[in-house]
Amino acid sequence: MMPKPMLPKLTLLSSFLNKIPFLKGRAWVTPLASFLGLGFALYMVFAYKPAPKNEPVVPPPQSYLSQTISGIGVVEPQSNFVQVATELGGVIRRVSVVEGDTVRKGDLLFALDTRDVDAQIVVLEKQLAVAKIAAQQALSLFKLVKGLKNDPAVSKDDFNRRYYAHRQACGEVEQLKAQLHQARVTRKRLHVQAPLDGQILEVNISVGEYAPSGVLASPLILMGDVRQLYVRVEFDEEETCHLSPQA
Repeated sequence: MMPKPMLPKLTLLSSFLNKIPFLKGRAWVTPLASFLGLGFALYMVFAYKPAPKNEPVVPPPQSYLSQTISGIGVVEPQSNFVQVATELGGVIRRVSVVEGDTVRKGDLLFALDTRDVDAQIVVLEKQLAVAKIAAQQALSLFKLVKGLKNDPAVSKDDFNRRYYAHRQACGEVEQLKAQLHQARVTRKRLHVQAPLDGQILEVNISVGEYAPSGVLASPLILMGDVRQLYVRVEFDEEETCHLSPQA
């Protein structure tokens, strides 16, 4: 950029000095204005300090090869990065891994609070035990008349009442078994396990924190199979002729 001419500025300065009573009409007003302008310009030149250069925090990589082609790329594991999440939200009670750990598929990563579902399991187990006793009792009463369906000594209403009481008791047992199975599955879902063999790359949770379910901006745990790494690089199309398949 070319410096702006100082002639208009000197003219304005000379006009300003001519307005001062004891300097008005003096022949040396214009040279004085020129001298002041020159002094200001020299001051600005020597007082200017260039902005300091920002050094990179991490120096750029240096190649040990004599001939190279630059490109933009990423290093990826053998599998895709797996953002481990939880199907159910809850307070974290245990974290079993740290960054750098190698895990196998099915290993426990972290566990949520299970006290509520544990209490439900205890209650359902007690109810199931009582229901089984009631079903056994209903079966015993039905067996007394099971072979006497056409016997005049047993009324049809009595036979049907005992039969349906036994069926209802068996249905209650099956219902409680299903509820108990559901509670145990819920308890298992509160224990988050590794979905594959791999290495823990990030752990963004701590004991006592709440782990929400669903897709998160930052994964609870990031893992991947890093036993074999792949490099995905983008080159300029003009450089493709210089690439070697053995590189």
